[in-house]
Amino acid sequence: MPTCVNTNAQGYLRIENIPVAQCDGYVMVTKAEYDTWLSTWELSPAEISSAFTFGLGAILVTGYLSSYGVGLAKKLIRQL
Repeated sequence: MPTCVNTNAQGYLRIENIPVAQCDGYVMVTKAEYDTWLSTWELSPAEISSAFTFGLGAILVTGYLSSYGVGLAKKLIRQL
């Protein structure tokens, strides 16, 4: 169960008996809760690879489309 914790003047942690939603310090969780939270946000190598591929592909497609317009403009100028 999450617990609200604040520091005192000496820097020691002190447990506060207030709801976590009203906590203005630190929220401590158990190891099991942390592991559960971490496993939901952990990225697999396949997810990282697909995100990288999508990003690189988007850059290449955008670059191709913008340079295609420049190429057409150059052809029109040469024909004049």
